[in-house]
Amino acid sequence: MRLKHFIGKNIRGYMNLNVTFRESITFLIGINGSGKTTLLKLLSGLLSPSYIDLAEIEFTEIHLECERLSDSKTFTISASKKENRMFLEYDDISSNKKISNEILIINPYIDKRYYNRRESIDFERLNRLIIEFEELEIVNQIKNIKTPLFLGLNRRITEKSRIYIEREAYYPRRKWQNIDLLFDSVDEALSDIQDMVYENIRQNAKRQSLYSDDFRKKVIKDSFKIYQETPIVSTNYKDELAKLPSRKEKLTMAISELDIKDISEQLDTLFEQLSTILRTLSETAATDKGKVSNEYYEALLKWMINSAQLEKIDNITSYWNQYAENIMKLKEPIIRFTEGVNLFFTEGHKEILIDGQGTIKIKIIEDGRTKINSIYELSSGEKQLVIMMAHLAFYRINKRGSVFIIDEPELSLHISWQEIFVDALLKASPDTQFILATHAPAILAKPERKYLCEDLSI
Repeated sequence: MRLKHFIGKNIRGYMNLNVTFRESITFLIGINGSGKTTLLKLLSGLLSPSYIDLAEIEFTEIHLECERLSDSKTFTISASKKENRMFLEYDDISSNKKISNEILIINPYIDKRYYNRRESIDFERLNRLIIEFEELEIVNQIKNIKTPLFLGLNRRITEKSRIYIEREAYYPRRKWQNIDLLFDSVDEALSDIQDMVYENIRQNAKRQSLYSDDFRKKVIKDSFKIYQETPIVSTNYKDELAKLPSRKEKLTMAISELDIKDISEQLDTLFEQLSTILRTLSETAATDKGKVSNEYYEALLKWMINSAQLEKIDNITSYWNQYAENIMKLKEPIIRFTEGVNLFFTEGHKEILIDGQGTIKIKIIEDGRTKINSIYELSSGEKQLVIMMAHLAFYRINKRGSVFIIDEPELSLHISWQEIFVDALLKASPDTQFILATHAPAILAKPERKYLCEDLSI
């Protein structure tokens, strides 16, 4: 999915917004109070979807035009308010599908001062409305879309649905002890990242076990294969001889994944004998005084008998290549994450590592000494970077679309990091549409980026 255009009227009672999103990256700029964060919340409200975001922000109507990547067709998601009702609409002209729902709205806006005074709020009523909102036909339709990844100022994203979090945060029985769900710290966001990595490692272990079982089954089935036709025997003996070392190396690597012990001697014997046979065939004359020589005949007979072994070897190698490719795909998010972070950390003699259990660690080399620290010992800016790069690396494997929205990515980042941050994003995920709300001149420093800006102050 791609975001194309947003129109909002009477937002917060005074703002009208008209924003066009670029294909690759859009910078939302403007003075404080121009509506950057508000716009991101409204996008989240429409696309998560989120009752809280839509209910707490005043507006007359908002419209978002999107494009499906599968067929380049557009659809719109809209919301409007009249008195105490909110009207939602999904319109897909290409498929002639239109869904309209409405729901009661109450203002759920809460801040810590409100909680500290313990003034009353009808949590039961709010909770019922959130559940009702979740069950709307239009909400379920939007959930089926690969919606964007939102990274707000608290830097938290969770695998649980947004509405589940809202229900958990507002549920009356836990409204006092769980109030911090609405005001999370960077460390809590970092804890989410650690949980994400643990889950990735755990799921990878399960998938790797399945891939290993599949690999073993293919090898065993191939061992009992019955040839229906006489196999074609290669007569290019020198070429076959030259291929043997590579075949042996690949087979040795493949066999190592089968966890079969004490087989190296048999492999050595097999390839030594094949090598002797092929060397004899390539170096010995086929005929001696018009007759086939005994040495050549014996070697040819052995080659005809054993050449089928090479087909099995090639099959095992092919199965192993597929297995290795699958394992590499499992590791890609971890590799993207560590390489993306270390691009920034190298300057400070630090390196991010992930051990076999999935624990994220920081390796520090100073004055020839090595120290391993926890990620919670990083600076604020380093934590921000780890959080953003982790979400970028891992969200490809989540059921989300290729849109990544970040509010104030420059928070706590050194100016030198701000200057290379956007380039790092685009390099790490060139097919992703990025939408960044920012105040940072360093992020916008390159001349070509001025054409990618939407100034909400105008």
